[in-house]
Amino acid sequence: MSSSDQQKLIDYLDEGGSVYIEGADVAFSHHTDPFFSYFGTGFIDTGMAGEILSLTCTDETFSSGLIYSYCGGSDAHHKIDELSATTGTAFLESEDQKIRAVFNLTETYRTICSAPIIGAFGNGTGLNMRAYLMRQYVDFLVGESTSIKENNVVQVTSKLGQNYPNPFKPSGAGHSPTTTISFNLIAENAELEIYNMKGQKVKQLVNEQLPAGQHSVVWNGMDDSGKSVSSGIYFYKMKSGNYTSTKKMILLK
Repeated sequence: MSSSDQQKLIDYLDEGGSVYIEGADVAFSHHTDPFFSYFGTGFIDTGMAGEILSLTCTDETFSSGLIYSYCGGSDAHHKIDELSATTGTAFLESEDQKIRAVFNLTETYRTICSAPIIGAFGNGTGLNMRAYLMRQYVDFLVGESTSIKENNVVQVTSKLGQNYPNPFKPSGAGHSPTTTISFNLIAENAELEIYNMKGQKVKQLVNEQLPAGQHSVVWNGMDDSGKSVSSGIYFYKMKSGNYTSTKKMILLK
């Protein structure tokens, strides 16, 4: 990157911009460049010694505890930079507990630096884990939009809300854990499904045509066969027309 391009990037961040960079050797290539300090990370090692097969999310901002398989081929496996968190926060670690991605949240700008390439993240069975993580990145960088304004008129859109309570657990002995999932719809068919950490579907909550407006559904921690699921992190995914959204919830017992 030329000096003039670096200055443009710095000016953009100083004016409140947000930037995501990735690449197996992203820190090795740029750690001496002036703009790199904005990412709150440092370069430790090129990562040539070992093969990376999985990555664990270590910060709640991007779903703490979630484990991603990593299947990017020999180059992506063997050449992932090891990073340090300087002013930023580490949020992805490889199975050897080394930092591979860092985000930096300041009063002025937001950045993410990732040595793993998001296109090499594996997906679960039925749940696009790669797309889920990318959605988390976008929400962090630009903020989640709750409405769209055009010509000063708020347009009604489908929207999936956060379940409540979250985490959720049984209210007492003999009681099932319950949580309520709310969502807004335009008049289209809606699907709402629960997935486990492996991306496997455990429960179909909604699959029907519903009228436009606000709706809610209660999940009691049971799978499609009527069996109680174990404690842990689950994901609920809504599809309605062209709208798709996935959110995380935690079940405690």
